[in-house]
Amino acid sequence: MAISSGTKVGPYEVIAPLGAGGMGEVYRARDLRLSREVALKTLLPEAASDAGRRERFEQEGRAIAALNHPNIIGIYDVGAWNDVTYLVSELIDGESLADLLRRGPLTTRKMLDIAVQVADGLAAAHAAGIVHRDLKPDNIMITRDGRAKILDFGLARQSALKPAASDRTETVQITEPGMILGTVNYMSPEQAAGRAVDSRSDQFSFGIILYEMASGKRPFERKESVQTLAAILSDPAPPIEAPLPEPLRWIIDRCLAKEPEERYESTRDLYQELRNVRNHWTDTSARLPAPARVPRKARRLPLWTAIASAMVLAYVAGALLSPAPQARLSSYRFTPFAVAPSGQRDPVWSPDGKGIAYTGWVDGRPQVFVRYLDSPTAVRITHIAEGGRPIAWSPDARRIYLLSFGSPMGVWSVAAVGGEPEPVLPLPDEAYGAVWQAVDVAPNSSAIAALRSGPDGRVSLYISAPPGAPLKPYLPAPFSTRMLHNMPRIRFSPDSSKLLLYINRGNGEEAWLMPYPADPANAPRRTLQNVPTLAGTPEFSWMPDNRRILLSTKDVQDTPVHLWMADTASRALMELTAGNSNEVNPAVSPDGHTIAYTAGTSDYDVVSVSIQNAELQKLVATDRNEMMPAWAANQPRLVYVTDRNGPIEIWIHNPDGDRPLVTAADFPNGPTQFFLGPALSPEGDRVVYQQGDGHRSWLWMSAVSGGLPVRLSNFDKGEEYAPAWSPDGNWCAFNYTREGKTSLLKVKTTGQAAPIELSASVPWAIPAWSPANDWIAYLASEHSWNLISPNGKTVRKLGDLNTPSLVFSKDGRRLFGLREETKDVILFAVDVNTGAVKDIGHVGADARPRSAYNPGIRFSLAPDGESFVFSTVRTSSNLWLFRGFYNKPGVLERLGLGRQGSLY
Repeated sequence: MAISSGTKVGPYEVIAPLGAGGMGEVYRARDLRLSREVALKTLLPEAASDAGRRERFEQEGRAIAALNHPNIIGIYDVGAWNDVTYLVSELIDGESLADLLRRGPLTTRKMLDIAVQVADGLAAAHAAGIVHRDLKPDNIMITRDGRAKILDFGLARQSALKPAASDRTETVQITEPGMILGTVNYMSPEQAAGRAVDSRSDQFSFGIILYEMASGKRPFERKESVQTLAAILSDPAPPIEAPLPEPLRWIIDRCLAKEPEERYESTRDLYQELRNVRNHWTDTSARLPAPARVPRKARRLPLWTAIASAMVLAYVAGALLSPAPQARLSSYRFTPFAVAPSGQRDPVWSPDGKGIAYTGWVDGRPQVFVRYLDSPTAVRITHIAEGGRPIAWSPDARRIYLLSFGSPMGVWSVAAVGGEPEPVLPLPDEAYGAVWQAVDVAPNSSAIAALRSGPDGRVSLYISAPPGAPLKPYLPAPFSTRMLHNMPRIRFSPDSSKLLLYINRGNGEEAWLMPYPADPANAPRRTLQNVPTLAGTPEFSWMPDNRRILLSTKDVQDTPVHLWMADTASRALMELTAGNSNEVNPAVSPDGHTIAYTAGTSDYDVVSVSIQNAELQKLVATDRNEMMPAWAANQPRLVYVTDRNGPIEIWIHNPDGDRPLVTAADFPNGPTQFFLGPALSPEGDRVVYQQGDGHRSWLWMSAVSGGLPVRLSNFDKGEEYAPAWSPDGNWCAFNYTREGKTSLLKVKTTGQAAPIELSASVPWAIPAWSPANDWIAYLASEHSWNLISPNGKTVRKLGDLNTPSLVFSKDGRRLFGLREETKDVILFAVDVNTGAVKDIGHVGADARPRSAYNPGIRFSLAPDGESFVFSTVRTSSNLWLFRGFYNKPGVLERLGLGRQGSLY
C-alpha cells in the first residue's frame, strides 16, 4: 500500500512524512476519532512479511506502552490495516539529541540534565525486560521544555554493510550464526561480535552518547564501518579533553568497559550515580579557569618562590576542588525509638539532647509523650480533649511548648514531667489550616513565629515577642500570599538569629531565609531553589551550624521520601538515605550527631458501605494506595487514584479488570505531581479530574476510550478541584480558589467553557449533585452543609452534620453521611425535605474516611443505589534514630585547618 499525504491507515490520516526509522517509516498523522496529531510508524513490507518480526514489532509496542514513563515515548496504538502494520505514538514537539549535538558539545549542566532523564527511562525499560539495542542520539528527542524522550525501542532494519560508517540502523551478516543488530557508531562490543545482548549493551551505547555529549566526538568512529567495529571491539576510548567532574568520567569509563560484567549490574544504579553527580555538583566546578592577563613587563619570581607557590596552590586546589566525600553507608546506624501500635511522629529534642518529646495517639487523639534516651519507656504528659503536638522545649528543659487543638486553639506550655498545660498564645481560628506545621518557638524562648491570615486576607508571618505578646507582622514580607498550597513550615535556627520558611504560593515550593529580629536592611531572600520538592512542602530541621538543614523530600515521583542535607548558603545538596521506606518529619539533635525521624507507611483502600445496614466491604485493596473512588451513576464503572505503578495515576475498575486511565504520559509538556478527585460522567464515558504540576492545578476532562485531555473551563488563573457531574452529564460543579477566596462554580462539560458562580466563600469539599437535578449539596462552613438549586437562586440549610462528604440516594429523597466519633464511625441519613437526621448503623472505627490530599473525600453511590464508596487508610508511623551520616566539612576543615568532617 503506497502511503502519501491524505492516505488513511485505519482511523489515522497521514499528513506528511517525518522520516525513516528502524524497520519502518514515520509519518505525521491525525487521529480522526480524537482529533489529535500523532506519529504513525509503519513496518516496511519486507519486515512485515516476516511473521516473527511482525509479532516482535507488535509485542514490543505493547510492552513500551505499558511502561508509562515520562522519558519514554508514549505508545497509543498498535495494529494492522490492509497490508500495513503500524504503531502510533505521541508526536513530540522538539528536536533530536543528534540535532543538538551538531551544534557542538553540551555544557556539563545540560549534559547531566539530559543524561539523568535518559538513564531514568532506560532503567524503567530494563526493569521491564526491554532492551533497546539501537540507542543513539537520533533516537532521543528533547522537547521544547527540556524533557528527554527515548524513541524506537527494539526497531532495527536489515541492510548490507555500507562502506562508510553512518548513523543508519544496520544489520550485518557475519560468519557466525549471530547477527550484528544496531547502529555501527553506537554498537556495544557484544553487538559488534554478534553475541547475545542484554541491558548492559544499552549501557555501552549510552556511554558513547555521554562521551559525544561531553566532547562533541564519537570515541570509536573511523573511516570505514569495519574499522569502527574493530575499534569498538579492541581500542580504548581516547581521553575526554573537556573539563568534567571526575565522578562523571568514571561513569563514562564504566559504561564503555569492553566486558559487560564490568559495567553496571543494574541500569537503575547507573541512573542513581548520574543523579548524584547532577545534584552534588555546580557548573563552576567544571569550568576552565580564564587565561591570566600577563603584564608586558612581568616580574619573574625566584625559582624557589615559584615552586613553593605552586605547591601551595596545588594543595589548596586539590582540597577545594576534589569531590567532597560522600556518606559511608557502612557507618549508618538505625535504632527504633518509639514503636507503639497507635503511631508516633513530631519528634522534638530537648536542649541538652537527653530526651525527645513527640506526638503519640490515644483513642484517635494526638497527645504529647516524652522519652529520655537513658529510659526504656515513654511517659504521656498531656490529656488534652482535642489533642496537641509538641513544638519546642524551654532552654532549661523544664517545660515543653505545644500546639493545642482545643478551645482556644494556640500555643500552650506544660511541665516536662506532666501536669496541667498553661496557655501562652491563642491563635485565631482562620490560621488552623496553616498552623499545624507553620508555628515555632525560638530555642531561646524569645519569640513565637506563626503563619496566619491578616486583616487584608493575605497569609503572612507574625511574631509574638516575648511569647504571649500580641502577634505583629514580620516585615518586609515578600512571601505573603492569598494563595496557599500544602502546609507551610517555619523554623528558627538553633541560635534564634534567623528563620527559614518553606511555603507554596501556587508557583511551587519556595524557601525564604530571613533574619530575626526583622532587619529592613537585610530583607528575606530566596534560597535552596535546587532542592527537589516532588513530595510537596518539605519538612525540615536545622543543623547546629545554623547554616545547613536536614529535610525530607524526593526528586523522583515514583520513589519514597528520603532524608537530604542542604546548605542554605552554598545550596550544596546531598541525599542521605535510600530504600523502599519513607523517612519524614526529621529532627536533628543539638550536637548534630543524631537524626530522629518518622518511618511512615500508609495503605489507602477503596471500601463500600451498605446504606441499608452499614455493612462494610473492601472493594479495591492492594499493598499500594487506592483512594478517591467514584462510580458512574448508570454504568458499573469505577475510577480511583492509585500509585500501584509508582507515580500517581487514575485507574478504572471494570468487571473485566482494572487498568490505567489517566497517567503522566497524557501530559507530556510538563511534570505531573498529582491527580486528584476523579469523577465519572453518568454514562461512564468521560472522566473529570484535577491535575497539578506543583505550580497550578486545573480540572481536565478525558474520554474513557482514550485521547488528549481537554481543560474543563476557560479560566487561566486560580485553582480548580472537587468536580461533581450533573445527572444529565451536561454540567460539572466544582470548587475554585483564587487569591485566597474559594467559590462553588458550575460549568458546561463541552470543554473550555465559561464557569458560573453559585456560592462564594465556601470551604474545600466535594459537592454532590442530586439525581433529579434539583439540588447541589455543598459545605457552607466548617461542618455546616447547604442545598443550593443548580441555578443558584434557592439555598436551604441542612445544618451541622459533621461529615466530610454527602451523597444522594438513588431517588434523591435522602442524603447519606458518615459521622466520626472517638471510637466509632456512624452511618446516618438526612431527609432532604424535612432535614431530619436518622442514624442507620455503626460502621466501625477502621472505616474513617480518609484521603492523602484535600479535598479528596467523596461519597459516591453505586449504580444499583445500594451502597456508596470512599477510601480508608491504615497507617504506621514509628520514630527511629539515625546515626553515622556524613557531616560535610567546611572550607577550613577541607584545608586541614579546622575540625574535620566526621561520620557520626
